[in-house]
Amino acid sequence: TTYSLQQYDLNLFLIINPERIPRKTWPREFLLLLCLFLLVNAQLVMLRCLTHIRNGRSVLINGRSVVYPRVSQRPMIAPFASTCSPEYALHKPPNHTQNIEIITESISTKREDSQLPQSRGSHVEPATASVPQTPKKPKKTRFERTPDHEIFVTQIISNELEQAETILKDFAANPDYSVDPKTYNALLGAWIKQGDINRSLGVWSLFARYGVRRSVRSYTLLLNGLIQCRRSALLPKYIESLEKSKFRPERILADRFYLKESTRVPYTLTDPKNMDPKICIKLPPSCPLPDGTYYTPTDDSSTESPIAKQIKSERSRIEESVRVYTKCLKQINELGRTAQMSPGRKLMIKWFVSLRNRIEAEQRVIEKKLKENTKVEFHQTQLLSLPADKLAVITMHEVISSIMMNSQGAAFGTTCASVGKAIQAEIKYTQIKKELKLAQQKWIQKRAKNTYQRLRSLKKFEGDAASEWDSTVNVKVGSSLVALLIENAKVECKGDDLFDVGDLPAFTHEIIHSRKRQKGVIRAHEEVMAQLDPGSCEETLSSSYHAKLMPMYVAPKAWESSRSSPYLHADAKLMRTYSASQEHTLKVADLTDVCELLTILGKVPWRINSRVYDVVNEGWNRGGNLPYVPGKQSIRSPTPPPDFRENPEARLLWRREKNKTNQKNQERFSLRCDFMLKKNTAEALLGEDAFFFPHNMDFRGRCYPIPPHLNHIGSDVCRGLLQFAEGKPLGERGLYWLKAHLASLCGVNKVSFDDRVKYTEDHIADIIDSAENPLDGNRWWLEADDAWQALSCCFELRDALRMKDPTKYVSHVPIHMDGSCNGLQHYAALGGDIEGGKSVNLLPADCPQDVYAHVLRIVRQKIEEDAAAGNELAEKLVGKVIRKTIKQTVMTSVYGVTYIGARKQIAGQLRDQEVIPDEKLFEASIYVTKITFAAMQSMFTGARQIMAWLGDTARAVSRTGTTMQWTTPIGIPAEQHYRRPGRLQVKTLLQSVTLAERYDDLPVLVQKQRSAFPPNYVHSLDSTHMFKTAKLCHDAGLTFAAVHDSFWTHACSVDTMNIYLREAFVELHSRPLLAELTEQIARSHPDLQLPPYPERGPLDINEVRNSTYFFH
Repeated sequence: TTYSLQQYDLNLFLIINPERIPRKTWPREFLLLLCLFLLVNAQLVMLRCLTHIRNGRSVLINGRSVVYPRVSQRPMIAPFASTCSPEYALHKPPNHTQNIEIITESISTKREDSQLPQSRGSHVEPATASVPQTPKKPKKTRFERTPDHEIFVTQIISNELEQAETILKDFAANPDYSVDPKTYNALLGAWIKQGDINRSLGVWSLFARYGVRRSVRSYTLLLNGLIQCRRSALLPKYIESLEKSKFRPERILADRFYLKESTRVPYTLTDPKNMDPKICIKLPPSCPLPDGTYYTPTDDSSTESPIAKQIKSERSRIEESVRVYTKCLKQINELGRTAQMSPGRKLMIKWFVSLRNRIEAEQRVIEKKLKENTKVEFHQTQLLSLPADKLAVITMHEVISSIMMNSQGAAFGTTCASVGKAIQAEIKYTQIKKELKLAQQKWIQKRAKNTYQRLRSLKKFEGDAASEWDSTVNVKVGSSLVALLIENAKVECKGDDLFDVGDLPAFTHEIIHSRKRQKGVIRAHEEVMAQLDPGSCEETLSSSYHAKLMPMYVAPKAWESSRSSPYLHADAKLMRTYSASQEHTLKVADLTDVCELLTILGKVPWRINSRVYDVVNEGWNRGGNLPYVPGKQSIRSPTPPPDFRENPEARLLWRREKNKTNQKNQERFSLRCDFMLKKNTAEALLGEDAFFFPHNMDFRGRCYPIPPHLNHIGSDVCRGLLQFAEGKPLGERGLYWLKAHLASLCGVNKVSFDDRVKYTEDHIADIIDSAENPLDGNRWWLEADDAWQALSCCFELRDALRMKDPTKYVSHVPIHMDGSCNGLQHYAALGGDIEGGKSVNLLPADCPQDVYAHVLRIVRQKIEEDAAAGNELAEKLVGKVIRKTIKQTVMTSVYGVTYIGARKQIAGQLRDQEVIPDEKLFEASIYVTKITFAAMQSMFTGARQIMAWLGDTARAVSRTGTTMQWTTPIGIPAEQHYRRPGRLQVKTLLQSVTLAERYDDLPVLVQKQRSAFPPNYVHSLDSTHMFKTAKLCHDAGLTFAAVHDSFWTHACSVDTMNIYLREAFVELHSRPLLAELTEQIARSHPDLQLPPYPERGPLDINEVRNSTYFFH
């Protein structure tokens, strides 16, 4: 050690050789040196440690670096800092222990003689010879701490990149400010995202111009930009620059901004002679290699039979995920293979390994306690029922699915319950499978000669499966695994500096306040959300719904009872029940007709409309922003006001608007997740000749497809992607109905059928242009109310018109016939209400009657009167309230919608239409709701009388302590399950979860029973109407599908289906339904006195047969 003490100024130059100093003494010696610097108030040129002292690899003190590689222990000395005296540069360090003693002595001497410094030793000069200190340079202001930086970030988000670049240049050129490399990287990444590689290279040159050192992230962004813009010829130049920068190329491979395409071509990052050839960057097939050639992948896919695909689809998706992760783990040590994985997949594999190991350790602890007869809770023993790898996959998938659907945080209790339910289902599947591995499996293989017989034999052994867990066990099992995931799942967060990296928790458990209550949520780190972004990482998202049931590749099995299943292996319930009493009733009820009708609906073959899928996929690749195809980009943040720096009020308002934009962007993220689930399902089914949607029903008898993500009950994009697999020629009337259907999809559905056909014929040129240039033409189809279904019709109509005889064109598009406010139709038929029947098309008319338009006229008239009287709110609403504003409220009024619910409906419509400022939205929704309710008071008098009677009946029954139960006209036992939920607190590892227990012995909610019975009873009637229509159509050889009160068939079959749906309605309402309901209640409650039901009016129900627009 060489040192110089000059009147309180100490210059210390230190070289440490680990061969001369024992490793154990390092921490003490290092702390001693730090104390020296602090106590003597030494003037340090630089003190910086690159790695931990105990590693013995490198120390950098006072500008001099001492590096000890693990192979060679010879120190490499970096140059001194500029302030060091050159006389010490080649000074040989003496014995270390002696130096430490001298340093310590100098410290103690300085303390004793602090009042009068004296010379001590040959290296100490008198106080009069002190060296004058150079004045300190003024500290620069960081650009990131100025208000202009907030404007800079907003402009980047809003894609105002030229203005942002101007701000950056101004502050970078100002010597009073310093700009962080992350700021340069933000602008560089924004230009690359825009696809402007020339402007990106311009930002790249700013690093050198203003003396800013480029980071690993800078190289990552630029290399990605060159690949995305297909400028691979420039790659060698910047790869050489990367090598000269002394950064390790391996760091680029793990960067989250790295290219995320699933199919990639390895391209060597540097010369294989100097670098490991496994270190490579990834080029997509669309990007040429630097030599101008392209990579052509080989296709080794093999076809499978439909039955093989179905068995593969139904077998435990958890096992499939475990197999995939295990296969990836075998390749994880190969750097080249790891580089070809998407960031989301690498993240999942990392979690899978750590979580699996942690669960295995927990299982060993539980097994040890069981052997020692130590008390172990029931939910802990259930963790031994499955291997650790399966438990890890289930936990990861369920947590990720919950978080991706709730970007602000998934509810802790709900997530834990879903994990517990998934684990219970897997345990049941595994136990059945274990029993079939020995004698029973041999018995089945010996006696069952085909797959169907084997599957029937499998059902014999389901009774040995595990019993159902209650909600407490579900939550405790789920919370145990969720806690382990939160503890062990880490995400690597990289900074711009090479060593600025660390692992942070991927998930956190937080307590938030919601509506004056505390609520636990699970949130993901922003790095996790970025790597699992469905816009760029579809592979990871698709794995999260593997456990859900997909559409069937073969026709589903026939429903036989409430405990059977239409799937070959998987379980499914006939009814989505909520009480044990209803399940018991289903077991003893005769459901032969219902099972037959559900089987009919499930055996309708479907296929993906490949032309619509191509447009959906291309629209998504272009950035989205199409109906039901959310945009990939975030919504632009509002521009800061001119007086942003000076005016606090303007700044506050701007930040509020920015927060609203952030909320919309979070909602858009959830929409992207939902869309990707639908798109991935369609992609998996693309090219299949046919697939099927097995159906089940709710407690009222309404039918739903079991596969959740893509089905014909879904949104417009789902319906546009689906078409009948079986095609039928249009025939004489098919072309007419195809044209009328297209007009209805465009919103022209309140005129006669002939006028709808005329509307379509007037837009033939637009239809052809939409079919030939969906995204590059005039895009007329996007103006339709149901744009994707309209595009599907455009393809069909264009192809039909090209034929010499359009009647011979084979059509696959379903044609819809929808009920006119179907709830009111049933009420009018029940009460024999002539006026109500006219308003909902139960009686013949020249054109369809629109009950919503009638209410709208009354509402608009009232608004105009109030505006003329000087009402300011009414003045703002004149001409702004449209049919869509009040349609939902009018439709749900007969289903018992409350005033609060109606106000929320109208507020949502006004918000979407953007006709009123947000600060006036609440007041405006109250005003419109009041006049809408007033307009409906004079209408539907017959319906309101029946609603009141049904409500009073349900109240009288529920006051006896029982729920409202009835049997639908088709024989389905229905029960309203509304009871006061019991509160049960379950203590978990992270928090206490309050469960809403629902048992048959809990108190009945009288008010809920009363308000819910009228709509539920009407829904049971419309489900009966649908079942009867399906039966008639099936017997006649028609293809039939339904979405509640919307009936679908081929264009050539519309006229026949119209006859059958009217016959089914007349047959249903020719029965004394209210009298039958009264008799049912009297049998179950003989001592109960019910009010008399309203007498039926003079409406002739047979007139429905002659009503052209009953369904239209």
